[in-house]
Amino acid sequence: MRWSKRLTTTLSALALVGFSTLGCSGADPATTTSLTDSSTPEIITPSPGNPSGQEGRQLAYVAGVDRDGAELRLTVDFVVWITGDEAEALEGAEPPNGFYILNQNKRRWVFPVGPDARVVVLEAAKPLPAITPDEFAVILEGERAGWSDTQPYWITVRDDTIVAIEEQYVP
Repeated sequence: MRWSKRLTTTLSALALVGFSTLGCSGADPATTTSLTDSSTPEIITPSPGNPSGQEGRQLAYVAGVDRDGAELRLTVDFVVWITGDEAEALEGAEPPNGFYILNQNKRRWVFPVGPDARVVVLEAAKPLPAITPDEFAVILEGERAGWSDTQPYWITVRDDTIVAIEEQYVP
């Protein structure tokens, strides 16, 4: 399993915007502040008796790819995309690209990827035709290896299974 080398930690400035479970991380140092933390994240694998509570569409970094036979599992690190007044409040000025990606939660969620999950990745800010989950895993393990902590994806979870993955454009 491939793990992100960077983990994020608490930003005291978050109290300004009232987020008690967020921190900062991201792809562009001009738009985000990245802090490192050597502690190990808590890994949570939902089960029928222990559902995740993470249903719906959320922004996340893919922190790991794992295959168990035919089953593909992704370890995801949920983050929050902050814009406007909330983003400005973090640093006292508008971020250079108009957003911050915030992440301080040390939890990583492990979800199976449905075999029919819709996966859309970008090339030059434009969506490519949808690919299969296995093709996505190959991309993450190959040409995008090491991008897991800098490239966010919109992850849709239903019944504790990933049913859609859409890459978020980051300028």
